[in-house]
Amino acid sequence: MRIPIGYAISYPDRWETGANSVGLFDVSPLEFYKPDENRFPLLKIARECGERGSFYPIVLTVADELAVDMFLKGEISFTQISHTVDTILQKASFKKPESYEDVINIIEETEKLFKNLFKKTGGKVA
Repeated sequence: MRIPIGYAISYPDRWETGANSVGLFDVSPLEFYKPDENRFPLLKIARECGERGSFYPIVLTVADELAVDMFLKGEISFTQISHTVDTILQKASFKKPESYEDVINIIEETEKLFKNLFKKTGGKVA
């Protein structure tokens, strides 16, 4: 991740990373498979949020960050992350963001929704 982060930070210029370039023919064969949305339910949830647009990608990002934080603290299991995110998405209802302020408001309200949900359930996934 250091190379993409370095590119992002140095944009529009490119810092020298010291990494060797890799040609696609040098790492072949590459094989791609259809994602297993049953095994990785957040893939389906993320795709659906992207298709729906509006506030859904924002809520997805915030809920995922908070759920992963809970997992890292040992408060939920890894497999509960997707259920937790999905629960927040089902409860979220905002108008389509039209400004930076709208986005910030959705972030803050999603954080409150998340915290309130876990207060009511005693820290368990609803």
